[in-house]
Amino acid sequence: MRKVSEYRQHADECRTLARRARAPEHRDMLLNMAATWDSLAEERIKSRARRQRIANLERTVQTDRLNHR
Repeated sequence: MRKVSEYRQHADECRTLARRARAPEHRDMLLNMAATWDSLAEERIKSRARRQRIANLERTVQTDRLNHR
C-alpha cells in the first residue's frame, strides 16, 4: 500500500496548495492534479486486487491438478 499512500499524500499536497493559490487557473490546475493522483491511487488498488485474484485462481488450479493425479 506504500504507493497508494504516497499517491494520496501527493493529492492532499495539491489540494493544500490549491487552497493557497491566488490565481483561479493555478487553483484549477492543482485540483486537477489532485484528482489525477486520486485516480492513480484507485487504479493501483484495483490492480493489486486483480493480481491477488489471479494468484488465488492459479493456486486453486495448481491444487486441483495435484488432487487429480
